[in-house]
Amino acid sequence: MIRMGDKDKEAYWKGYSDYKRHAEAVERDGIFHAITELGSSCYQPPKGHEEAYRQGWRDAEKEKKE
Repeated sequence: MIRMGDKDKEAYWKGYSDYKRHAEAVERDGIFHAITELGSSCYQPPKGHEEAYRQGWRDAEKEKKE
């Protein structure tokens, strides 16, 4: 397991949460409405913690596919 500092943990969980919100919006309203609704808030990794954010996004995406 990778050890993360507090800021990386925050970034990871933001990525995880953003993916969940995005996926729910796509299922509910379709991709174009989801982009409009969440476009300004989704996939904006905290500067310097982009990889932790991406990993959270990927983990949530992987969990959804399983």
